[in-house]
Amino acid sequence: MDTWNADSQLVRSRSTDGWNLAIGEPHLLREVMSPYYPRHYPADLSYPDTVPGPDLMAELRKRHPTGHIVVTVGAKQALYAAVDALMRLDGRLEWLTHTAPHWPSYPTIARNSHLEFASPLDPRVGQDIRVITAPNNPDGDQSHWSAKCDIWDAAYADQDLYGWNAIAPKHKVSVWSAGKLFGSPGARVGWLVTEDAQIADLATRYVEQNTSGVATTSQYHVAATMRNLEGVEHRVKRDFRVQLYSNRTLFHGYLEDHIIDREVDFNHGMFAWFEPKNPEQFKAAIDKLKILMVDGSACGIPGCYRASLGLTNSKFHSAVLALVKELEK
Repeated sequence: MDTWNADSQLVRSRSTDGWNLAIGEPHLLREVMSPYYPRHYPADLSYPDTVPGPDLMAELRKRHPTGHIVVTVGAKQALYAAVDALMRLDGRLEWLTHTAPHWPSYPTIARNSHLEFASPLDPRVGQDIRVITAPNNPDGDQSHWSAKCDIWDAAYADQDLYGWNAIAPKHKVSVWSAGKLFGSPGARVGWLVTEDAQIADLATRYVEQNTSGVATTSQYHVAATMRNLEGVEHRVKRDFRVQLYSNRTLFHGYLEDHIIDREVDFNHGMFAWFEPKNPEQFKAAIDKLKILMVDGSACGIPGCYRASLGLTNSKFHSAVLALVKELEK
């Protein structure tokens, strides 16, 4: 699948009067987190420093006591910055590799970084930047903990939210997402962590050269949210996970006669990853109802679909009930 055709399935401007289960935005998490978002923001709108603001750094240090932390404009920029840094340190690199199924944007990241994209098992692959996402997007797999990689995409690495087993693959750089951890992707804050000072310096340069840092209001939002959650974070995340389980159980329960579950672990991740038993009927039904899902071709496995479970319960339930009603006509 062409990289733009894959990425376009994730574009937020794909308006629909149906239901958007394609975009991985955790609406449900934002609903439970919103009471802890700041209500007022500082008036200082000057350019940010090249290092994280002191308040945000203090909060991030609680999560990452060691290593260099580079704050980025979303986790996607953290991935680009990590790839760029690794390429500058090793001019022999020609490939970006990730096993399928993978997040649809990885082939695009490779192309924009002037790399080829493939599975690490592809016999053509030579010197590569190896990426592992654990828990995986979309199938929840986290069995790679004993493997080695250059970049660990840790966007869903949270025990309370997404059932992470708390075992990290051996990695040079880890990449994190405030959107997936706190339900506020519009703040556009991500970060990477590395023990390598050179990687951190090059990643910082990448952020500065491309976006002149990360907006001060966005950094304030994430820092204040983290601070406000102290003492209640486990309970808030539990509320999200209970509701996420509700969406997952409803999806598989109502659609069990129509789909084959392809998730590695039913309990992990934020997506349903499945294969329709009758592909033509299923495609006709979601098209008619204007239910958006990611085609598995964008994830490297044609024939499957990725559906976000992160909608609020009422919206998600209405989408599933409408779909099963259409399929059973």
